[in-house]
Amino acid sequence: MVAVAALVVPLAVAAPSDDEVDDARRKERSAAADVAAIELELVDLSTRTDEAMRQAQIVDEEHARARDDLAQAKQDAEEASTRARAARDEEQAARGKLARVATEAYRDGSSSLHVLEPYLAEEGLSGVAQRSAALDRLGTRAEQEVQSYQALQEAAGTLERRAEESAQRVASAEAEVAARAEASRANATTLRSELAAMESQREELLGELAKRRGTTLELERKREEENERRRREQAEAQARADFEAAAQARREEEARQQQAPAPAPPAPAEPAPAPAPAGEEEPEEESAPAPAPAPAPAPAPAPAPEPEVEEEEAPAPSGGGHGALAFARAQIGVPYVWGGSDRSGYDCSGLVQAAWGSQGRWLSHSSRAQYRETARVPLEALQPGDLVFWSSSGAPADIYHVAIYAGSGMIVHAPVPGTTVSEVPLYYSGGIMPYGGRP
Repeated sequence: MVAVAALVVPLAVAAPSDDEVDDARRKERSAAADVAAIELELVDLSTRTDEAMRQAQIVDEEHARARDDLAQAKQDAEEASTRARAARDEEQAARGKLARVATEAYRDGSSSLHVLEPYLAEEGLSGVAQRSAALDRLGTRAEQEVQSYQALQEAAGTLERRAEESAQRVASAEAEVAARAEASRANATTLRSELAAMESQREELLGELAKRRGTTLELERKREEENERRRREQAEAQARADFEAAAQARREEEARQQQAPAPAPPAPAEPAPAPAPAGEEEPEEESAPAPAPAPAPAPAPAPAPEPEVEEEEAPAPSGGGHGALAFARAQIGVPYVWGGSDRSGYDCSGLVQAAWGSQGRWLSHSSRAQYRETARVPLEALQPGDLVFWSSSGAPADIYHVAIYAGSGMIVHAPVPGTTVSEVPLYYSGGIMPYGGRP
């Protein structure tokens, strides 16, 4: 029995040494630090992804602007060429009229055939001596005709030079479009590669997190999705707060300017004292009275400040907004294609152009141009169909994205390559402009 009892007595476990406890704590702290470092890498990865997409939008907007500039250059060149041809036709008609005047003078016997040469020659009245001799022979009537012809000739030459300059601008614009198109294609390829690499890196980091925490990859994916959602909500809340603070400061400044009293007009110059009456005091020497001082010139009025486009009262909705929105919603799911403006694919401004084009309202295929072509509307007054813009600097010249307001805090837009037309909540991050556009 004693032997059996001895078998069931538990063995004593030696207490861990201080070194072992310290080592375990170091490993725990190291694992926690590794987890924190991985989570920071995931945050950085998300930031880099957002920036890559924003840069893609900027590159595509530059391409859209170049296309728009090319279209305008072609239109200008065609108009310049038409004006030059018309001017040259008028010049030729005047040249024919001059020839008839000279012929009549010859028939009347007032001049000889050589007088006709300046009018009939290809170069026209090119020399001063020719012109002077011809005028002496043909008289006043011819002088008037020559002056008219000369003016038309100069005008035709000027318009032809302008047409040539316009043609050169078209060539430059075509080269710019080609360069921007290549940049857009290269950027789209780079973006796809970067996004794929970042997604692969993200999966590796999540796998490492699962190992460190003793969980599963699926659980870590869900955890990271939730973390990402919270980060975006916080960033969006901060962006909206900053936007509202800036808007409030702008309203307060406008109110101060309206309440400030107008500057007082300058005091008139004091008149010169009247001369003393004659006889009161005999002057030692008679002299000419000093001339009265010239009145001080009135100060030039201060130039009127440039009107702030944003301060204009928002125009009433045109009536096409709901139709444009319905068109845009019908494109949900269509892929993003740079330069696209039909069912095969849209970019952001192409979607807007097509949506409002369906309502008979033409807009350029560029978000910056669309900002210029629409009336300013404060964001709080947006109606369905109005446009919302984003700028990399807050200035209209740096607008890079546009969306269609859908009401209830939603927008429809074509975001970036690799995505589709979608309806999402209106977001303030990324540099939303304080005023939208109403076509």
